[in-house]
Amino acid sequence: MSGRSKPPSVHAAFSSAPYPSLSPNLGSNGNSSQNLASFELTFSFDELHHYIENRKLNLSKHSLYWIDTAGKLLWEYTRGIIKQRTMEDLKNYVLTHYQSKFTWNKILCFVDSFLKYLGKLYLNAQYQSFSLFLERPHPVKERKLVNTRQITIQDLNAIFSKITEYYQKGDLPYSNYINYLALVGFGGYTAQRMHSTIMKITVGMVRVALKDKQYPVLIIPPMMDKIRYEHHVPIHSNLIPLLKEAIKHRNNGELMFKYIAFNSWIVRNPIALTQIKGVFKPSDLRKFGEQYGDQIGWETVNRAHIMSHDISSISFTHYKSFTSEMVYNVYMKAWGEIKLIPDFQVQSTQSPQNIGEK
Repeated sequence: MSGRSKPPSVHAAFSSAPYPSLSPNLGSNGNSSQNLASFELTFSFDELHHYIENRKLNLSKHSLYWIDTAGKLLWEYTRGIIKQRTMEDLKNYVLTHYQSKFTWNKILCFVDSFLKYLGKLYLNAQYQSFSLFLERPHPVKERKLVNTRQITIQDLNAIFSKITEYYQKGDLPYSNYINYLALVGFGGYTAQRMHSTIMKITVGMVRVALKDKQYPVLIIPPMMDKIRYEHHVPIHSNLIPLLKEAIKHRNNGELMFKYIAFNSWIVRNPIALTQIKGVFKPSDLRKFGEQYGDQIGWETVNRAHIMSHDISSISFTHYKSFTSEMVYNVYMKAWGEIKLIPDFQVQSTQSPQNIGEK
């Protein structure tokens, strides 16, 4: 084989059986007292061909290529003889001729799987023992911080200010001005996932939530959550006036937030973050909610439920139960005094009004 990433005629390698089959598989050389260094087992080309054809069922063309490549290399380096030298020669070839660790794994994991298959086929666990000679090198990994992206309340204030500035200059329509403020405020207060949840919320869902004057809570259905978890999302009292303005004269079926327009605007008008080198991204709103929640003592279970995060424990899946009243009250104990929404202008024939406070 030449060492090229895509050797010619790979896909034909196992369709015409270019190599003669070995004799029927005997499973072992009969001496179980030997160690692996002097021990060998056998397999036939027909067995390898049959295994490959079954592995290729319903796979993509890209996957088919790597299965055929791995099978061809396995046969070329073993010719049906499984022993320390053939396994090590195959491994060394793969590690030398392919630079990608993903490619190493694709080929060597295929060989591992074939050895397991043979072990089950012949009720002989000794086949799998030869995986010892296929082990990949394990480089020492550098220690990395879990999360180096810090989002602060000053960052949110900068975003609010930028949106307001562009509106006042006449570079942003009123409807977008209000909607962008509402999107940033909602994302900061609730820490919802942007693509799987916030983008899908409708005007009608917000209207229904705002009808409850005492416990305004959105109910997020499973199909609007990344992990298909139905959960409650309280609406902060500081956010309500802005949401009411944002849903005026709109149909219930409309998407609540103009995310695509906002994302395009934020790309054209980048806002530098205060704590790290980088610019704001919409997904940072979820990070802000999580990180700021640590500072204000947001209760862990309430946070996990609202954020739909870290809920895989048995206590969540079998014992926890939540109501709008309970979720809202616990949430507001932490967030009640936090005022994220700035004063904003309401479009009117009269002078702009300040209705940012609750």
